[in-house]
Amino acid sequence: MKGNIRRILYFMAYPLLMFGMARKFFRMMHHFSVHYQDEKLCRKISPELKVQFGPFKDMKYARALAAGSAILPKLTGTYEDELHPFIETMISQQPEMVIDIGCAEGYYANGMALRLPETEVWAIDTDTYALELCKQNAIANHQQASIKTNTKIDFSLLPANLSIAVICDCEGYEKELFNQHAIAHLTRANLLIELHDCNDDEISKILLPRFKKTHQLTLIKSNPKKKCSDYPHLQKYQSWLHDRLLDERNGIIMYWAFLESKILNGSIKT
Repeated sequence: MKGNIRRILYFMAYPLLMFGMARKFFRMMHHFSVHYQDEKLCRKISPELKVQFGPFKDMKYARALAAGSAILPKLTGTYEDELHPFIETMISQQPEMVIDIGCAEGYYANGMALRLPETEVWAIDTDTYALELCKQNAIANHQQASIKTNTKIDFSLLPANLSIAVICDCEGYEKELFNQHAIAHLTRANLLIELHDCNDDEISKILLPRFKKTHQLTLIKSNPKKKCSDYPHLQKYQSWLHDRLLDERNGIIMYWAFLESKILNGSIKT
């Protein structure tokens, strides 16, 4: 009797097992197909995999890969271009250190290292694969000596009295990361923080008041519906490519907080 039950269960489970394996196989093949298409498009746009536009123009990618986001808008230079004026502000202030939290493959870390060749850059990410891509891109841009990678950040270890630029996309962890103790070590830092209220609608309400005494706030709204007609350097591409070139794979409106140090801008004196 037990043997019969075992056989029945086996014949019931076998098709489910095969179905699961087939799903994994087709998912893997789809991923490979998308990556292959992206690789071809990347090489079409920029044979040397260089960023074409924006503050990081001519930054090079070692491979046509991004970690956790789309590679094509990074190569076109339109990726998060709502932040470009604030990135330029940070660069113009010549910070002595840059910290990129949630650095992924190092779009911001390598871009800032190129624009600020005398500045030390810390690239932070919990994903070791992302950090490996960041290192490869640092080598491609001859910035391996400037960029230090790590899986965690302790603000209390920052050297005192340095001017710092912080760029942060930590996928909803910002409320925990920028606690009052951390902010006490960031009074001389200008920060760009992506606010993931889509994950936790309390983030902005709790996080932003913590900076009120020490920083001046500007909120930046993303534009998920960009058009190629707004970018002259993309006009040369066929219309069927336009959506792919601009697709950041994030179809919702996001907000960033630009938090400018009141000490650095002279609003308060030390």
